[in-house]
Amino acid sequence: MVPIKLLLIDDNQDNIILIEVALQRNTNWTVLTASNAIEGITKAEVEIPDVILLDLIMPDLDGLTVYDILKNNSFTRTIPIIFITAMVSTKVLNELEATDVAGIITKPFNTVTLASDISKMCGWNWNIFEKKNRLKTWEICEDEKKTNNFNFRIVPFLI
Repeated sequence: MVPIKLLLIDDNQDNIILIEVALQRNTNWTVLTASNAIEGITKAEVEIPDVILLDLIMPDLDGLTVYDILKNNSFTRTIPIIFITAMVSTKVLNELEATDVAGIITKPFNTVTLASDISKMCGWNWNIFEKKNRLKTWEICEDEKKTNNFNFRIVPFLI
C-alpha cells in the first residue's frame, strides 16, 4: 500500500516542524512542506498530494486565495483541502465553511489526534492506534513498590 502524501502549506516554520513530527510519529505518511503560497501551489501541481493542509494567514497570498487557485486548477481541483488556522472568529469560520473545504483545524491542535482528525475529514478509514507499540515507557507494579524489588517491564504508551 502506498503511503498517503500530505502537503502542508504554512509560512510558520514552528508549525511546519510540529505538524511534520506529529504526523511522522503516528503515521507512515509522506509529509511535503511549502513555506509560502506560491511554493505550495507549485508543489500541489507537481506532487498531486492526497490532501493539503493550508494555513489561512500567509504573507504572500492568503489561504482563501490559494484555495481558489487550487480549486480552479484542473490538476489540483479534486485534492481535499483542510484549513489550519488560529483565526476562529465567527466571520472567518463562516467564510471557510462557505467553501467546499474538507475541514477546518484550529490552532492550537491536538498532535496526538491530528492524523485521525485529518483522516476523518477526508473520509479515510484509518486507526491511529495501529502505531500503539511504537513508543514505550517504564512502569513499576504496585507489589514491587512494596517490596522494593523493582522489576521493570515495558508497557505500550502513545504520545
